[in-house]
Amino acid sequence: MKKLFFLIALIISISHLKAQDTLNYELVDAFRIDKKFSSEILNYLIKKGELTKSEVDERMLNIFQSVYVIDIFNPNNLNQNGIYRFGRITSHGDIYLLIKSENKIEIINDFSHEAIQKKVGNFLQQESNEFDGHTIKNYQEALNNWFVNRSY
Repeated sequence: MKKLFFLIALIISISHLKAQDTLNYELVDAFRIDKKFSSEILNYLIKKGELTKSEVDERMLNIFQSVYVIDIFNPNNLNQNGIYRFGRITSHGDIYLLIKSENKIEIINDFSHEAIQKKVGNFLQQESNEFDGHTIKNYQEALNNWFVNRSY
């Protein structure tokens, strides 16, 4: 009887572990934009000193576990038009911004504060048929938070 209880407890803990692994996988698999843009993003991170070329070359199969690209206000978005934050998954890495529209991306955080606001404003205006007023407001608030602490 003790063996049966032990076996049931073991099965429950294993099923809990699998559920936890699934959650961790979702957190690690945070490259939420089409990987065809990965070269541009990885080259930018190399240029910024966040990655080295040898790291990318040596770990090409695992690089997407080291880099994230997530919509700035709705992390559930997957490869949709929007404003994305990206960077290296580290405790103190910088956070960069890009705009994805149609079939292209534009990395925007090297511009001045005013230029970034203008680019985002133009993007949101162009996408006004895709985004409702609530979504536009959320993007603007998320952008303002990013400006305040560059880690949002």
